[in-house]
Amino acid sequence: MIRIGLVIALLGLTLAAPALAQDEIVVTGTKRAGTEPQQVTGVGIKRRADFAVQRVTVYGDTRDKTARRAEILATVRSAIEAAQKRGLALSYGGAVIRPLTLANYASVLEFDDDDDRDDAEQVGFIIKAPLKDADALTDKDLRRGMPRFNAENWPKNRALAEAFNAIAAELEVTPAQLSLAWVLSRGDHIVAIPGTASIAHMEENFARKDWIIPADAAARIDELINEHTVSGPRYSEAMQRTIETEMFG
Repeated sequence: MIRIGLVIALLGLTLAAPALAQDEIVVTGTKRAGTEPQQVTGVGIKRRADFAVQRVTVYGDTRDKTARRAEILATVRSAIEAAQKRGLALSYGGAVIRPLTLANYASVLEFDDDDDRDDAEQVGFIIKAPLKDADALTDKDLRRGMPRFNAENWPKNRALAEAFNAIAAELEVTPAQLSLAWVLSRGDHIVAIPGTASIAHMEENFARKDWIIPADAAARIDELINEHTVSGPRYSEAMQRTIETEMFG
């Protein structure tokens, strides 16, 4: 039997990472026992946090040792594959941590015995979720040229997106699944064409393809996001002259 809160840990870090992004953290130094005062340098470096970190333990108590270790390693492999789909990184180690990958996990992880049982073992690793400014867009991001994402409009539109995400969580679907269901609720003549370059996103879109958005939820979204609440046009004035869509009214 395998015990692990792995899915919760992976999903939790995936969802929490943007919210955990901070303007700065303070890195401090600790004086070790036996260190002379003149050898200690005070540290107060202000910098952005790079990762949210969660330690995870995979515990197995199958009686047969070979089968037990195979089950534990299979679970770790699944964790690595799931992490890759979610943009997370797995690592191992103590004072120095190194990447945990499909190529090395079977050889680098150490099995620790359970202090209370002879037929149980566990391995541990670290989940790292990169932290970044949720408002920051890369130089190549097309949204940098869209008015809805400029300094004036984006804070207002982000509040709408967060409210939309809250409705999705309430309905136990992802924001993408809620978006597609809302589009399809506009009428039988509507065909949704979601675009993605990610297999994981495609699987997410199809996972709830038969789910129908409740009428009251659709009404809440209509009231939340509409031509009166969205700030700024999607395209710049010059770009809009070449496009006949993406306009309210």
